[in-house]
Amino acid sequence: MNVDVAIVGGGVSGIYCAWRLKQARPDWDIALFETSNRIGGRLLSVIPPNMPNVYCELGGMRYTSLQPTIKSLVQMLGLKTRAFIGAIDENIAYLRRHHLRIRDLSSSAQLPYHLTQTECALSDFNPTTLLRFAIDQLVPGATSLTGAALEALLTDFQLDRKHLHEFGFWNLLSRAISSEAYRFIFDCSGYDTIGLNWNALNTILLNFRDFGKQVEYRALVHGYESVPRKLLEMFEDEEGTVKLKHHLLSFSENSHTGKMDLVFGHGTEEPYAEQVQVQTDHLILAMPRRSLQGIKSPLLTRISKFIRAVTPVPLFKMFVCYPGPWWRAVGVSKGQSVTDLPLRQCYYWGVEGEQQDIGADPKNRNAVLLATYDDSRYVRFWAGLRYGDKVTGYPEGKGRLPVEQAKWNEHLASLAMTEEIDRQLKEMHGLKYAPPFTTAVYKDWGKKPFGGGVNFWKIGQESSVIMKKMIHPVGGARMYVCGEAYSENQGWVEGALETAEKVLQDHFDLPRPEWLEQ
Repeated sequence: MNVDVAIVGGGVSGIYCAWRLKQARPDWDIALFETSNRIGGRLLSVIPPNMPNVYCELGGMRYTSLQPTIKSLVQMLGLKTRAFIGAIDENIAYLRRHHLRIRDLSSSAQLPYHLTQTECALSDFNPTTLLRFAIDQLVPGATSLTGAALEALLTDFQLDRKHLHEFGFWNLLSRAISSEAYRFIFDCSGYDTIGLNWNALNTILLNFRDFGKQVEYRALVHGYESVPRKLLEMFEDEEGTVKLKHHLLSFSENSHTGKMDLVFGHGTEEPYAEQVQVQTDHLILAMPRRSLQGIKSPLLTRISKFIRAVTPVPLFKMFVCYPGPWWRAVGVSKGQSVTDLPLRQCYYWGVEGEQQDIGADPKNRNAVLLATYDDSRYVRFWAGLRYGDKVTGYPEGKGRLPVEQAKWNEHLASLAMTEEIDRQLKEMHGLKYAPPFTTAVYKDWGKKPFGGGVNFWKIGQESSVIMKKMIHPVGGARMYVCGEAYSENQGWVEGALETAEKVLQDHFDLPRPEWLEQ
């Protein structure tokens, strides 16, 4: 098989590159190869039984008002969006066995944390101002800046004659706040990863750019996976080629032709049913770190130190369904609640009968929680409960289930896992009883081929230098890399699309899209 461009990886950056290239170069033979049986990568939207109008996001779930590429793309595709609500005053903060509300986090006297007098005396006290207090001690004036100005200050700033990228974020914070303040900040965030020892420069940007007060969030009404699905539809309408269940085993540059010789394993698992040989003029690797490391290639060996500049981070999501929104008995109905229990954070995701604007039956009160969204160490807690009998999903009848029902059943949680999350949810909400759960699904993004749900820059890595290098890592070879892993927006679709645009504009001479916000 010979093609003009081979794109390996059917996540959002891969299908985006395929569509953009085919649109601009309709006479080119462009082929997209994906190791799994679906396009979408870490965007995975599933529909619960008896809730046909509620889409549960096992992967990416939102984008921000500060992310122009995905925001403009969603608008251009004509996809319907809704506001995505985070923590609000009435939501729960169950910390160190104390039942608080989010509003209570602004009162240091009510907190089960032993903060210093200086920390308690901060004006407008809350977890965010406490974090800003820490950063401003270390990098004066940083939290008054945004965007490019903040990034420029952080890049040039030195502490003890070292640049910020040479520090671990946790190490840096320990200089400015107490260990109790540190624990309080990140217990309240719902995430552990963003407070750990990643590259301090990039982690400061993550906390103040992606999770700042000025940020507004949007979600897709029909699931985030509708973005790659729509791009796939348009790519195939232009007669682009898609090859599922094709796992890239190896590739090399042909010294005579300058083309890339690729070898794929075709099938669902090793040993593969057959091997497929492909020759291409251009190769785009739209893949995360773990996937890149699994490919045999002398070209990748030459850039191994750049590939290792990021670390994949475990992420775990679980949705649990109930016959009604029992959590409303304690006054919560939307947004995010947090805890230091292993479930860490939950979102009051949806009630089927309240989706009347898209045709839901108001008598149908089936409800679903994003019951846990875990990262880092707590993923291992749930991994220990994944075995044994599974909960009930869509009923298995004669013949094959429809695609959407099969997708839900593919991710069913174990009974042990669901019973434990149900127990923790009741404890968090201060209830002894809630109606029995009906079904549940989960996704552990640490498994192959992803190796993690997001990627973070390691301490000591100059991300701005490596990002540029990874776009076209080997001079003279027509091989390119894109995806969120080596981007300014790690963990976001925006990072995947930004790097894809850099590949397309800088190395395929595609003009900036007219629909893309300036």
